[in-house]
Amino acid sequence: MIFKRAAGIAGALVVFAGVSLAAITTIEGGVLGDDGQPLKDAVIKIERQDIRGSYHTKTDKKGKYYYGGLGLGVYNVCVEVDGKQRDCVNKVHTTTEKPIEVEFDLKKQHDDRETLNKAAEMGTLTKEQEKQLTPEQRQALKEHKDELAQAQAHSRALNESYGAGMTALNCGKKPSSCPATAPSDPANP
Repeated sequence: MIFKRAAGIAGALVVFAGVSLAAITTIEGGVLGDDGQPLKDAVIKIERQDIRGSYHTKTDKKGKYYYGGLGLGVYNVCVEVDGKQRDCVNKVHTTTEKPIEVEFDLKKQHDDRETLNKAAEMGTLTKEQEKQLTPEQRQALKEHKDELAQAQAHSRALNESYGAGMTALNCGKKPSSCPATAPSDPANP
């Protein structure tokens, strides 16, 4: 009787251990720095979103990181350099089939941001680029466009005024070069 009970408990433990091990997963990847080279000692923050959980690790000398023993779930994976968050990949869904790879390329991110800023300054943003703007960048872009529109209106007014002045000056020197004007109405001078 005791043997049957012990065998039953041992069997249940094996089943539960197998089930619990099946729910373990891994997040791994690499970080390239602003120079495009592997970045050592970048802090990787892994924040679970579906339940409370926060994990940290660092990249090795090859810019690689690995964090195992995570439960199945949804995570935000962020990279910090010198205490500043530089990039984040949100809503990473883990599986038991294979490790989830999350790569960070800070040089590409920097280059993309520069391209976006130049396009915004020149007013040549594509719809896709506009979607990438933060609310602050959108507000700054709107203010910049408003300033440009005011400057263009002012420039147009100056050009029209200059043109009218030049026409008047030329009419004084050579009346035949003046545009025909409508005869004035004596009742409406």
